Amino acid sequence: LVHKLPAEAALAIISGDVVHWEEAFRAERPEQDYVVLGQLEAVLGNATPVVRAFAYRYAGIFEPTFYNQSAKAAFEALESDPRNFDALMTIATAYQRLGRIDDATRYTEQAREAYPDNAEVLSRLANLALGRSEKDIRKILDRMERAVALEPNNAGYLYNLGWVYDQ
Repeated sequence: LVHKLPAEAALAIISGDVVHWEEAFRAERPEQDYVVLGQLEAVLGNATPVVRAFAYRYAGIFEPTFYNQSAKAAFEALESDPRNFDALMTIATAYQRLGRIDDATRYTEQAREAYPDNAEVLSRLANLALGRSEKDIRKILDRMERAVALEPNNAGYLYNLGWVYDQ
C-alpha cells in the first residue's frame, strides 16, 4: 500500500475514473500533493457520496475545512444506507479531526452497533476515549485487546495496545 496512493491518485486525475480515488483512500497513506487538491472538483463530478467523502477526507489533511465537506458527503451516503460503514467512519474521522470528539464518538458508536465485531471500530472507540478527561482504562484496554484479537496482524492495533500498557 505504500506506493498505491500516489499511483491511484494520479490515475484518478489522468483518467477521471472515480474508482481510482476509492483505491487511493483505502491505501491510507497521506501524501502532500496539492496537485491532487487542484483536481478534486473535476474528478468528483460523477463520484458516489462515499467516494466524495473519502476524497474530501484526504483533502482535509492539507486544509481542515475539507473535513466538513467530507462529513456532508458521508451524510448523503447514509441517506440511502444508514449502516454504511465507510460513511459512518468517515464522519467520525472528520469530526475527530475537527475536534468534535463527542460527535466522532457518537458516529463510531453507531458503527459499533451495526458492526459489533469490527476491529477498526473498537480501536477507534478506545482511541477516542483516551482523549477524554475521564478515562475508563479497563474499558479502553478491553476494546484494544479485542481489536488485536480480531485482527492480530494489524500493526497499528498492536502498537496502540502496547503504548497504552506502557503508559
